[in-house]
Amino acid sequence: MRLLTARRVKKRLMLYRRRSKVWAPFYERLGDKMRFWTALQYPLHQAILVDNGKIIRSIPDHSPKTLARMVGPIGEWDDKHILVGRRSSVEMWTKDGVEMVRTVTHPWIYDFHVLQRYQDGLLLGCAGLDCVLIMDWEGKVSWSWFASKHGLSADLKGYPVPFGEGQEWQAFQLTQNFVLPGSTHLNSVRFDTDDTFYATLCHSRKAIRVRIGQDEPIDITSIAEELPHDYQIDKRINAPVVGHAKGLSVNGRTLFEAKDRHVKRVYPLGKDAYIFTHEKGVAVVDVNNKVHQDITVPRPWHVVNLEE
Repeated sequence: MRLLTARRVKKRLMLYRRRSKVWAPFYERLGDKMRFWTALQYPLHQAILVDNGKIIRSIPDHSPKTLARMVGPIGEWDDKHILVGRRSSVEMWTKDGVEMVRTVTHPWIYDFHVLQRYQDGLLLGCAGLDCVLIMDWEGKVSWSWFASKHGLSADLKGYPVPFGEGQEWQAFQLTQNFVLPGSTHLNSVRFDTDDTFYATLCHSRKAIRVRIGQDEPIDITSIAEELPHDYQIDKRINAPVVGHAKGLSVNGRTLFEAKDRHVKRVYPLGKDAYIFTHEKGVAVVDVNNKVHQDITVPRPWHVVNLEE
């Protein structure tokens, strides 16, 4: 097996831009076009806007060389703006990716996998520290939840003290990679009600249901699937949906088998389908296991501002 180096991934991305190849028919409910933002993981670390199978814009415009400029998760603010996560900051951009309109930094924003709007502020899920944060655009944290406080992750040992307070810690994480030893990798946050969510702990295969404003978990669900990246309850059928190392499962039944392709994020679509990301692209599958679309994109993560 050939090593997937940064050079090879960039070459594939360039070929993809030229060919704009879509591997299967578009899903009927989407019409003849689909437009969305997604984030490309290592080694590209960019947010890209895909329109009808073509990459038409990226943030930044080339793969960044410094940790501070690398793009992590992205999220949706409203129908005119998207959220772009960097190493220790969050940026708001216009939906066309032309202008950045605001930004916020905070030393607790580190190795985060979840970025979304919560009321008038931000909700972040940090895999490196196994925590969920709610903060405003001034960087004030109004609520936080740490898995370590409940024996669900490694002891933080007084974080953020290990590498100094404030700016010292921020300077460290902008120049070096750090993963908390014993981290269980908090990978996704999915709301169940307006104020309760499931936090997926990938390495321990657990979904923790938490109420915002409270610290003690409501309940803990064990996940059967290997390396779960995304756990949620599909309210259309009141059943669990899991994106995991070997595919996409709904209520324990496999809808999409992705051998070592790691389904990263899953989003209910229409009445009976899902759009999801995996190691090699963005796909649409229905409840009858029929794949209606699979757009080739190198290591996509989230799907944001989907338009038909």
